[in-house]
Amino acid sequence: MKWDKEWFQELDPKYKCLWLYLCDKCNHAGVWDVNFPLMQFVIKADFNRTEVLSIFKEHIQELPPGDKWLIVDFVDFQYGPLNPENRAHASVIEILKKEGAYKGLTRGKQGRKDMDKDKETKSFDFMAIWQKYPNRDGKKDAQRHFVASVKTEKDWQDINTALDNYLKSDKVQKGFIKNG
Repeated sequence: MKWDKEWFQELDPKYKCLWLYLCDKCNHAGVWDVNFPLMQFVIKADFNRTEVLSIFKEHIQELPPGDKWLIVDFVDFQYGPLNPENRAHASVIEILKKEGAYKGLTRGKQGRKDMDKDKETKSFDFMAIWQKYPNRDGKKDAQRHFVASVKTEKDWQDINTALDNYLKSDKVQKGFIKNG
């Protein structure tokens, strides 16, 4: 959650208002149609576009030709990895493709400039791990952590080994099982 993030806590109050505005006004794919006059009218503060992009450089990606911004973690936070079979996700995928910000997102941070660079990135099957886990509470958080952590074949092997060891542990054998 944004309130728990140190970067958000350190923002000047007017930029906190700006972030809340962007999160409220973006579409369900995290894309905001840039409209500074309306934003400044609603927030009752003046903003410099260059300064805003600098302050939020890790959190906003300007989409060419510059009339739309992508909130880079929005998709991850709202949906986790996108599944084209899911109708809600398919709509998000369609919007991101139209805006040039989709590359087969397993994470929300991929934008136009990253599309070609990461084409060969292998995705790993969260559900294969999730199905093995004995207590399947907290799926959304578990999936978010999985996507952020498992990026290489070694990570995939390590998480499988860790889960196998956990399932064999004395605590699990006695019924003490953590949420997913």
